[in-house]
Amino acid sequence: DGGRAPGLFFAVHSIATDSKGNIYTTETYDGRRLQKFNYQGLRAVTSPNSGPAWPVDKL
Repeated sequence: DGGRAPGLFFAVHSIATDSKGNIYTTETYDGRRLQKFNYQGLRAVTSPNSGPAWPVDKL
């Protein structure tokens, strides 16, 4: 779908992580940017419509 707001993408080209758990994405086409997602720890998924956090057959 795409967009310029944080967390939205046009066409993700690469994904990388660093030693602190941060995630970096780069975009091509209309996106042409790098986004950094700061690691803030792990927490339970609480949204009732979010689906399984991992494929059920892999648990």
